[in-house]
Amino acid sequence: MSQREAADRLFDRTMRTESAGYTTQALFFADMAVQTYGMLPADELDADAHFHLGLLELMRGQPDDAGLHAAAILGTAPDHLLGWVLQERISELRGDAAGVEQAQARFLEAVDAQRALNLEEYAQHIGIIDGQETRLKSAR
Repeated sequence: MSQREAADRLFDRTMRTESAGYTTQALFFADMAVQTYGMLPADELDADAHFHLGLLELMRGQPDDAGLHAAAILGTAPDHLLGWVLQERISELRGDAAGVEQAQARFLEAVDAQRALNLEEYAQHIGIIDGQETRLKSAR
């Protein structure tokens, strides 16, 4: 198993553990996952890895660190849907209503064109993307 596979497995385990309501255990796995992603060479930190790291940092209560990962995604691909999902969550945690609104608007502006790209990370996180799109479109 590669280091990236190990990091992704820890991410998945963290998310499953949190979803099951085991917050303390999820935080333990989140710390391990962040450390494991941190051992990866920079060129292996793609948008998917940055999204994972951003979610993990939010779980750990670190919105500034999560913001670095959103910025890394959006700095490379300004319309990347996962970048805007992450940015909205960061803005929500910070109580930044304008940031939430901007992230939502940018997501909706980009969603059709971005879906057409058929990116692997979109397929892996289709539930998040579909849920975001449905929620935002129904709110308008």
